[in-house]
Amino acid sequence: TTGGTLVAPVALGNVTVGDHGTVARGVTIGTLSTNSMTLSGGARLEFKIWDKTQAAGTGYDFFSFNGLDVSSINSANKAVLKVVSLSDGIHAGAAANMDFSWGAVGIHTFNLGVIGSGGLNLGANANINDVFSIDLSQFSYTNGAANNAGLWSLDYNATNGAITLTAVPEPSTYGLGIGALALAAAAIRRRKRQEKKA
Repeated sequence: TTGGTLVAPVALGNVTVGDHGTVARGVTIGTLSTNSMTLSGGARLEFKIWDKTQAAGTGYDFFSFNGLDVSSINSANKAVLKVVSLSDGIHAGAAANMDFSWGAVGIHTFNLGVIGSGGLNLGANANINDVFSIDLSQFSYTNGAANNAGLWSLDYNATNGAITLTAVPEPSTYGLGIGALALAAAAIRRRKRQEKKA
């Protein structure tokens, strides 16, 4: 597919996705299985999240590729992992049980998929993060907050073939919180000084 959308609620054979082509599991969350998946620069892979407390394939999509070939992709023209939040497993909306929080509780990890015996062909790329950009334009946390796509990352475990997606709270949120506390502390000190002068 190039420039269109392939909706695949059933297992597929060998799939090649060109520039601006999109592959999605379907309107409901589940498992997308292919014998092989070849992605070109600009290809889009849709990953839907409903409830992170549910299992992969139930609360969020799961990809099962016997082999994944991204060798033609480079850092100037990456494939896109489009993350879409669903309010009830079907309709677009805020994801469930995934509030935006800073600190350890705000880190969310998803079992995105697995690559089988066909392996991962990265070509000249060093790791899986080098070939994907993450699009969060259709994602929101349970409390309505959005996040910086640069802070979401992919990881591939060559030992077991597992692909994980990790969402990390935006550092600027921490900075804003610390900045607000510093301003509040300064205001309190100023008030106390004024009270002493009076």
